[in-house]
Amino acid sequence: MLKFSVFSRKLYLVLLLVFTNSICMAAETFSVDKVLEKYSSVAGIKAEFQKTDSKKTLGLNQTAAGTLNYSAGKINIVIQSDRKSEIIFNGKKLWIIDYPDLDFDPKGKRKVTEMSDHKPALAQQLVNLFKSPDQFKQNFKVVNKKDEGKFYTVEYNSKDKSIKNFKIQFNTFKNLINTISFTDDVQTETTIEFKKTEFLKKAPAGIFEYKRNKNDEVM
Repeated sequence: MLKFSVFSRKLYLVLLLVFTNSICMAAETFSVDKVLEKYSSVAGIKAEFQKTDSKKTLGLNQTAAGTLNYSAGKINIVIQSDRKSEIIFNGKKLWIIDYPDLDFDPKGKRKVTEMSDHKPALAQQLVNLFKSPDQFKQNFKVVNKKDEGKFYTVEYNSKDKSIKNFKIQFNTFKNLINTISFTDDVQTETTIEFKKTEFLKKAPAGIFEYKRNKNDEVM
């Protein structure tokens, strides 16, 4: 029993040393730039996420599930809460599509807003982040970093005054973006938590252009 106890103790110490060294090596080799370069170099990105909007002054929180598709500066975001909404950006024009609640209005029409300027903060910041790390760094200055082992959080100061407290939390074990959070110009705190991320070898087709239905109300 004594010999087994001594052996077990040595084995525990060896495993502890290996595990500790692995964590240290992971922390030392983690690079924010490499992660962002990975996102910008692939043909496409597909992700499932949870979006939380908070207004602390009013004590309000709203959570919704969503999917994201991105490729070469183009993005499609679908958010499903009490009603479905969709954001499409083809690189030049952006459309926001609000779907009707078919349970209450079976013949309801989609309401479509077309924009060339003043794009929604969520879509604009995701495009900036995924498209070009160098361009992103020109618009966002690092003001704080926090290493928590599995997670590495970077806080940025944006040149865009409508965006505050922009933070990205990275998963250092998976080399992926875990969350993105920011506060907009109406003091809404938005957090995007990525549940699943896929890097695509081929860009998705047909989802980065608005296809008008005959009953759409275009504003």
